[in-house]
Amino acid sequence: MDQKDIFKLAIDQFPVALITDEKGCYRYVSPGWCRYMGYQPEQVYGKPVRTIMPETRVDEVLQTGKPITGYQVKDKDGNDLFNHCFPLYDGDRLIGSVVLTFFYSLDDAVHFSKDIAALTDKIDYYQKELRRLRGSRHSIDEIVGSSSAILSLKETIRQAAQTTSTVLIEAETGCGKELVANAIHDLSRRSENPFIKINCAAIPADLVESELFGYEGGAFTGADKRGKRGLFESADSGSLFLDEIHQMPYHIQPKLLRALQEREIQRVGSHTSVSFDTRIIAASNRSLEALVKADQFREDLYYRLNVISIRIPPLRDRAEDIPALMDTLRQRINRDLGTHVEGFTPEVEERLMAYSWPGNVRELGNVLERAMNMQLNGVIPWDCFAECFRQREQSAGYQRGLKKTDGRTLADYKKETEKARIIECLEKNYYNKTKTASELGISRTMLYQKLKIYGIL
Repeated sequence: MDQKDIFKLAIDQFPVALITDEKGCYRYVSPGWCRYMGYQPEQVYGKPVRTIMPETRVDEVLQTGKPITGYQVKDKDGNDLFNHCFPLYDGDRLIGSVVLTFFYSLDDAVHFSKDIAALTDKIDYYQKELRRLRGSRHSIDEIVGSSSAILSLKETIRQAAQTTSTVLIEAETGCGKELVANAIHDLSRRSENPFIKINCAAIPADLVESELFGYEGGAFTGADKRGKRGLFESADSGSLFLDEIHQMPYHIQPKLLRALQEREIQRVGSHTSVSFDTRIIAASNRSLEALVKADQFREDLYYRLNVISIRIPPLRDRAEDIPALMDTLRQRINRDLGTHVEGFTPEVEERLMAYSWPGNVRELGNVLERAMNMQLNGVIPWDCFAECFRQREQSAGYQRGLKKTDGRTLADYKKETEKARIIECLEKNYYNKTKTASELGISRTMLYQKLKIYGIL
């Protein structure tokens, strides 16, 4: 059977099919076409398609050279046929078109559309379940707050999710670095693939290399004879979150740098390189730049990691978000503990907004949970928090935030705290306003506004 016979056989598998020349005239019609349209081949060959099928869009396809799908024509009985027309090329030369019919009535098309919609819903459901099982459990919607600092953070996360560059997240303990990493992965094109996390401080130094890069069978005493894939391979096509990256052993840092540069790794005990496609998100609660200056972290690795820099603002710099955080945490704790707490008194909200929160959101959650264990339902008064805060009386944050004998308002305390924090960051960054704004989690324009408000500089 030659190519011409194969082509004719393929076309005839469609109940309704035809081929035209470059002028839009019939060159071939299938037996099914003759049956549905009521013509014999010799009656139509050489005639323009539009003379028999006025609704045809063959002429448009031949003019544009682009296919058109899903348009309607009528058969001899006036029934709807849903056609697809494709240009036919010989190399770069347009020589005609092919018209195929897939549906023979509107009901067929509607039923097909419903079937596709049902399949799409199932696919969406299973993709969400797969994403949940593979580790990405949080979305950007779980980052609570409407302050300018949080809105700026969310915008940075959305931008970071659009690329595959490495991300470095720096923030104090308890700010939610893992939540931000999850949100980046969840918004990215890799969201359906693995999100794997590792705490660099939790792995013994002599096992870090084998955990990251894997090993061959028998590579060391106690190694699995079958070998083991490392986290870089396991996270292939997904994201690898390296938390507490500043705890990465110094002797492993050159190998991590090479992996990031070459996009390939070598298993322990192997001489063969394995390529990977893994997005790296690193996080630290210490300044890597300061560690580089102290010769405790490789400068070249720092620059390789710090392509996209994200700084999460501490809770003391966004006190206006505390009421919303309290409500979100209350609901979560109610679910976890089976309690029925409805809220907190205004005094509680005022005092918690005034506190400096050195432990950030994690500390806030701990404080709320302790109070909710003391009163399991209703509205929680300050008495349920008092004992907890007595243990914090020596902290500078407590003395600054809760002292109320000088007549100043909560707004006064907030402004003083904000001004002090801006001055602290300016001095730390040698009055570099770009770095200061980045560390504060605000825009340069916002920083200049605050400098003017507080009379700084």
